[in-house]
Amino acid sequence: MRKKQWRCLLFAALLALGMVLGGCANGGGLSGILPERAERDSLFEGREGEPYRAADAGSYETVCANGRYALLYRQEIAAVAVQDRETEEILWDGAVTEELYPGLATSTKVWKDYMQSLLAITYVSRDDTRGNFVKEYSAAAENTVETQRYENGLRLTVTFANSAIRMQLEIALEEDGLRFRIPAEGIEENGDYRLYAVELLPFFGAASAQEEGYLFYPDGSGALSYFQQTGDKHLYATPLTLDIYGPLLQTDYFAEDDNPAVSVNPAAALPVYGVKRSDRAFLAAAVEGEEYAQILVNPSINMSTIPLNRCSFSFVYREQYRIYLSNIVTYGENLSNNLYGIRLAEEMLPLDREVKLFFLEGDTADYSGMAGVYREYLQENGLLNTEAGMQDALSLTLFMGTRTEAGLLPSYTALTTLEQAQSMAAEYLDGGVENLQVLLRGWTKHGYGYVPDTAEAASAAGGRKGMKALDQFAGDHPSVRFYLEVNLTDAVEGKGRFSDGRDVILQGNGSPVSDALQERFLLAPAKVWNNFLKLKSSLESYIALHIGFETLGVRLYQDQSKNNAVNRLETRLLWEEILSGSQKESAVEGGNLYSLKSAQRLYNAPVTASGSEISDQEIPWFSMVVYGSVPYSAEPGNLTYDLEYAKLHWIEYGCQPHFELTENSPLLLQDTDYNELFTGKNEDWAARVLAVYREFQTEIWPYTTSAEGGSPVFFLRHEVLEDDLVRVTYSNGTQILLNYGGKAKTADGLEIQAGGYRVIGGGTQ
Repeated sequence: MRKKQWRCLLFAALLALGMVLGGCANGGGLSGILPERAERDSLFEGREGEPYRAADAGSYETVCANGRYALLYRQEIAAVAVQDRETEEILWDGAVTEELYPGLATSTKVWKDYMQSLLAITYVSRDDTRGNFVKEYSAAAENTVETQRYENGLRLTVTFANSAIRMQLEIALEEDGLRFRIPAEGIEENGDYRLYAVELLPFFGAASAQEEGYLFYPDGSGALSYFQQTGDKHLYATPLTLDIYGPLLQTDYFAEDDNPAVSVNPAAALPVYGVKRSDRAFLAAAVEGEEYAQILVNPSINMSTIPLNRCSFSFVYREQYRIYLSNIVTYGENLSNNLYGIRLAEEMLPLDREVKLFFLEGDTADYSGMAGVYREYLQENGLLNTEAGMQDALSLTLFMGTRTEAGLLPSYTALTTLEQAQSMAAEYLDGGVENLQVLLRGWTKHGYGYVPDTAEAASAAGGRKGMKALDQFAGDHPSVRFYLEVNLTDAVEGKGRFSDGRDVILQGNGSPVSDALQERFLLAPAKVWNNFLKLKSSLESYIALHIGFETLGVRLYQDQSKNNAVNRLETRLLWEEILSGSQKESAVEGGNLYSLKSAQRLYNAPVTASGSEISDQEIPWFSMVVYGSVPYSAEPGNLTYDLEYAKLHWIEYGCQPHFELTENSPLLLQDTDYNELFTGKNEDWAARVLAVYREFQTEIWPYTTSAEGGSPVFFLRHEVLEDDLVRVTYSNGTQILLNYGGKAKTADGLEIQAGGYRVIGGGTQ
């Protein structure tokens, strides 16, 4: 089928999502017109507002209240605070004030303005090519702020004096917290500058190093930075930036491949952060516009004025790209030695940005409580699949095969055939495995690593006949789920059919996004859709074989090609359509938020953090949100340095036990590009795999999963009691004590052996 026809198929599918596109552009792909999503209401929809001016501009005044909280406003600096209605104590302050921090009076104007602002904008001159970004702060006295008061909050309209950029900020008080919204239609650029980014609430809830508490941030599985351990941070530690759903800058996609020393921002699968101070805490969740957002984590290590620990969201309003500057003279300077510059896109991304703050007090005011309110929010809003089930399953990846480059001609090397996969599944069922989830890797015609331009099984692995037999086996054994893994986004030169001119994503300068050797690329969303349609069509005849989507749950990107530009929001909607429209059960790699409402299971789920020097503790925060809704597995036990440690880690994080296996020796991979599997021959591992499964089956799952037809069990609390001693608590009352240390320890009157665990109470038995 020709490209234009494929383009129209994509057009029709996106219309089903409520997207309005600009027709079928020549050459295939999506139109550059942003999709028209369902209109989101203003936070004050249906309410009348009135101009508001405080009686005393230099102090906080109440503008609205509910049964629990009062919203206060300080006109002098356009700042808000939240007060407890009963005690009249200010719980959270959006600005740093001299009442709390007298040292503010001696700060520079720039720092003072920054620390008292609700908005900090970053902008650049329209003709700038050198990345000379400038900041401006909403609290600065020279700005103009118009205030509208509503029965449930405020609308601020800020005109920044230097840049002539004007924007609105809506602030609404809710029963459980606050909501902030920056409407896209409220932004104006009236001068010679372009808006690049807006940092929202840069110092809301900021705390000093003397206070008790921590910053929580979703670095991988989750991490904490304790206020009182700020002085222990590495001398050269720097603030941490997390890119939500994957790299925001296209040039970062392959940066680590080009140069391992290059620092790339870690990714955040969930768009949240939190602050705990003493007996109170809040969780901030980006609920709109997070596709172009970063989480800024700033312990008090880089401030020469008042050292404060803080987190915030930074929302990006324009895509940027690299331009070539050789032989250009700018501002009288020859830039021939500086080959690259930065250019921002002409058009601003017209996305609303919205953040919800959940307030927590008392026993729930910690990272476990934050996970609980976020899980409930996702469930109530249909963003978390609550019907996936089967956490009590053995998870296997079976590596089927890939191309071997040795010899005169490359050939497919089969490490596991489809028939052998069926035999291995039968072996584990006969060994007592009640639920088995199997991901088949490298099953397609050309093997692992190739663009899936065909959904045919490799003939050396069993071909169509083998697929039919496996489908029949799976249909006869409903306790087994087979997932056929496909990578729809990655392309490698020489590995599959694609054009590096038409089928891959481009930068704004027209060059493809690739590694330094121009060998690795990312497929354009239209090409991804085309390949998905082929896959879907070819698998329709199979009743019990499902799909495993590699990379879709960890990678979100934009295409800046001139004719068929696609932004990250459009890509997200397309990924969601693929994950929900396959008409099969889906296993998804990773677990970016947009994948959680469709996935039946996750693999390679985030169970570690990046190891940032600002982090004091890694925590299973992602697990606490997802457990009980979508089952997940992590690293293969046969590829860890210590299986006993991996087993403890699985128990602590609520993972399924997972192994990557082959029928034949992994040594056959020595002449291939697949260098991750060095031990995994099923014959060598089957006994150990079954032993681990039986341990979970008898010692863990009866107490941490729900009985058939029973209420779901959630991962309720996680606590580090002391070094190497951890306690996890489930919603049914089950507690597990885990000892990672080299000596026996005692907790709750019980002795836990070195490298062991104890399960206490609860359970479904």
